[in-house]
Amino acid sequence: MFFSATCYTIQKTKVKAVEAWRGKNVEVLGVVTKSGETVEFPEKHPSRIFDDGIIGKEKMTLEIDRSRVKKIIRNGEDKILQVITQGGKSHFPVSTKEQEDKIICTVYKLIPLAEIDMIFVKKLNSGSTFLALIIGAGVGIYLLGLIMFKLGGGPSINLY
Repeated sequence: MFFSATCYTIQKTKVKAVEAWRGKNVEVLGVVTKSGETVEFPEKHPSRIFDDGIIGKEKMTLEIDRSRVKKIIRNGEDKILQVITQGGKSHFPVSTKEQEDKIICTVYKLIPLAEIDMIFVKKLNSGSTFLALIIGAGVGIYLLGLIMFKLGGGPSINLY
């Protein structure tokens, strides 16, 4: 608990600062849109910064013509994991239905960065993480020494 609390910080920032985090493993815990709507994501299942937006909680259905599909990535069971269109846009479907001329995907709706005013992110705090590791190691060594001493396995002095 202590370790987790010291390693991460919740940072509230304007969207302009998000550009530096694009493509990095930053967890998004919530956004406030320019219209004033607040969208919160559970800490166990945070959202991510993706392309030009934040993956939201609402689902939507997309119909993608096969002529617009550049690449389909599947898992070993032939399930579609990602659809990349000719324009370079990636979609990560929750479910799909393939037809001869199109792919029908259910995806999480993307909240465009242009519509977001504030963003709440969970970031790794490296200084606190290092301090927590040092303190944790020190406490562990102390407890191990205390246990060894109490069990008689500690240092002894032989005067004879």
